[in-house]
Amino acid sequence: MNDLDTIALTNIKCLSRHKDETERLGWVVDDVSLQRLDDPSIDSGLTPSSLEYPLFLTFQRLLDFLREDNRVLLGSHTNREVLYMMEEALQTCYHIVEEFPEDADTSRLSLILQEIDDHHSVIYEWYHRDRLCHKVSLWMVETFDQWVMSFAECRKYLYLPDVGGVLDTESDSESDSESKKEC
Repeated sequence: MNDLDTIALTNIKCLSRHKDETERLGWVVDDVSLQRLDDPSIDSGLTPSSLEYPLFLTFQRLLDFLREDNRVLLGSHTNREVLYMMEEALQTCYHIVEEFPEDADTSRLSLILQEIDDHHSVIYEWYHRDRLCHKVSLWMVETFDQWVMSFAECRKYLYLPDVGGVLDTESDSESDSESKKEC
């Protein structure tokens, strides 16, 4: 794992860890690393433009990791764990954007987050599509359809009684009653 992957993993852990906190979070951007302030009353001077590069770097490195088929672990985290941490971190990022004052221009940061969220959603769907359970369910649907078609073809070769025979049973019951009268 190289230095950029380590920074991305540290940032995503920091962001995903604080997703449930509702009070105003104090965040500091130190070069490309994100850190949470212990005292939220301290003004960190955080701006939307100062968050753009660290967030883009963090999520881009993680998306690159998830797109590579040869890599199974990022540090000690699996693809599934990274996907869930990214989802939680995106929620935290949206919360941070909402907390900026009205006069702050968050349009670029919002666009970046939306683009990252779109890529995350696509990879999330790929991840679940390629799992064994999904493949088994697709196999079962195809196999069931093949069985239905096979049974439909077998119908041609099975002996089926003539439908007209049902009407003959009434005449048979009348002939039975006549035969009883003769006795």
